[in-house]
Amino acid sequence: MRFSGLRFKSVVSDGVPFFNGMTTLRGRPGRTSSSPVTRHLSRSSSSSSALLPRLPIFFFVLLPAFSSCNTDLDIYNESSGKPVVYCLLNPQDSVQHLRISKSFIIKGNPKTESISPDSLILDEEFYAYLEYKKPDGTREIFYFEPTGINRRDSGFFPSEGLAIFQTNCKVSGGSDYGLYIHFPKIPRTISATITAVDGVKIMDPNPLPGREITLLDDQGYLIRWTKSVKFAAYQSFIRFNYLEGDKNSQVTREIDLPQSIIYGDTDNNFLTSYINGASFIKDLTTLLAPPDSGIRRKIIGFDLLMVTGGPEMSVFIRSGQNAITSFTGLDEYSNLDGAAGIFSSRTSTGAYNNRFSDLTINYLADSARTRHLGFLRYNEDFER
Repeated sequence: MRFSGLRFKSVVSDGVPFFNGMTTLRGRPGRTSSSPVTRHLSRSSSSSSALLPRLPIFFFVLLPAFSSCNTDLDIYNESSGKPVVYCLLNPQDSVQHLRISKSFIIKGNPKTESISPDSLILDEEFYAYLEYKKPDGTREIFYFEPTGINRRDSGFFPSEGLAIFQTNCKVSGGSDYGLYIHFPKIPRTISATITAVDGVKIMDPNPLPGREITLLDDQGYLIRWTKSVKFAAYQSFIRFNYLEGDKNSQVTREIDLPQSIIYGDTDNNFLTSYINGASFIKDLTTLLAPPDSGIRRKIIGFDLLMVTGGPEMSVFIRSGQNAITSFTGLDEYSNLDGAAGIFSSRTSTGAYNNRFSDLTINYLADSARTRHLGFLRYNEDFER
């Protein structure tokens, strides 16, 4: 079967909607069940299968020798590849998304080998759903359905697009969720369970009246926030805001400066991360080009954005940082039983409208390292 756009065929077996070929999933948004036992599907505990870390790449190059390494993961034969699943629940959204594709095999140089456009398309019947465990012990089911989104894959792979699936489900931080993808003809079930992350509160910086922050070559700043769940991963971004233009017109611009990932594997209620002033200035000069002739810039301030990933993301990222590539190229963690990929959760928050000190603004305007960026001093304005 060849991939020819998003053509979905509705299939129902024993009253259960499922996809029929070419990664076509059938779900019923709003179809739920509150019975304690929702469906008789085999459940296995989550396992850590090793795959080369490539976050957030959505395909994996498998060598033929791996086809006999682990029978628990051999849902398909070598020519079919194996399922690759990505699902990150977002407690801040009422719609959750899922991507299902498959791995593929290249016998040769990936950069020169001819690759079939269908190599990532999962050509099997399946249905997928989220299962929410309520506080009273009952469970609620949310089926996934196609979104109609058609996205080109990253990297060298030539596929024109892969389908993304969604379900209407408001996720609660601190609650347990299961992801199940059932292949009725094999039969086999991919499964994983997680506890969704809670949102965090940024304690510092906190834009109080008159408060200013200084970042210089020899001076940094310590940010603080509340812990979500133990073993979560956190990454902050400094969103640098400024005006750019001349005396006649100006536009608001922004640039994001990512900070190091912090792993919250302590019992403390608060976590901290140090913003190094020298690194901040270096990143700014690297990411921001000089303005056009006659254009100046005036600093507004910055927002601090904090993204929190679940414990699974924490292990996933660190496994990639510590992995030693084997001859099979399979060194990546997965918490899915029966597939590669990741099922986890993430959320974000921010502290907005923070002010830089006059000392910081003048340094960015006058120093030899940053003078070429065209910033005005704190008491200067666009010439009129």
